[in-house]
Amino acid sequence: MRFLQAIASPRFGPSDEALLAMFRRTAQRHAPDNAATYRQLAAILADGERADQLARIQRPTLVVHGADDPWVPPVCGEDTARRIPGARLAIIPDMGHDLAPVAHPEIVRRVLAVLLPFLQDHDEERA
Repeated sequence: MRFLQAIASPRFGPSDEALLAMFRRTAQRHAPDNAATYRQLAAILADGERADQLARIQRPTLVVHGADDPWVPPVCGEDTARRIPGARLAIIPDMGHDLAPVAHPEIVRRVLAVLLPFLQDHDEERA
């Protein structure tokens, strides 16, 4: 629980009660899988080719990054967007690292404010 609080929005972080409720709902769906979490972290740490592969993306891309991400600084989101041809970057004020199921409605609103127009623009391009 401390980890999720640490990567959440410093201004709109989830309450202990909201996190506990999320854990309960998750546990009802499936048992926690710590091994999967460790595999995910190991894959992130071992990744050495992601940056080079970003240039191969040929689809409209919106990079969404939290301005207050304590784990991955916004400069990394800027780098990701710069490496993807034609990508757009949205730095979301007051957002931490994740958009958890217990995200504050204001953070969700800010993400949707950039995501929905992006999707609409690219849906119109396909029509």
